[in-house]
Amino acid sequence: MKGIARTYGHVTEVMLEQIDDALERRWAAALLALSRDERARIIGWFPHLAATVEEARALPSAEPSPSHRL
Repeated sequence: MKGIARTYGHVTEVMLEQIDDALERRWAAALLALSRDERARIIGWFPHLAATVEEARALPSAEPSPSHRL
């Protein structure tokens, strides 16, 4: 629709930080939700992810509850 592009194009620094934080939490939760074997396989392919997994474990509420794991 004409004119809408200018209406919703104002993203603030705070909004960008909130998006970044939410994506980081989702990434951490996704890594931690993998099975031990899946994590080991991925870390074998990308060794730098070992540090990322350890950092994810330190984040508040990043560790999914056991009921959410497969």
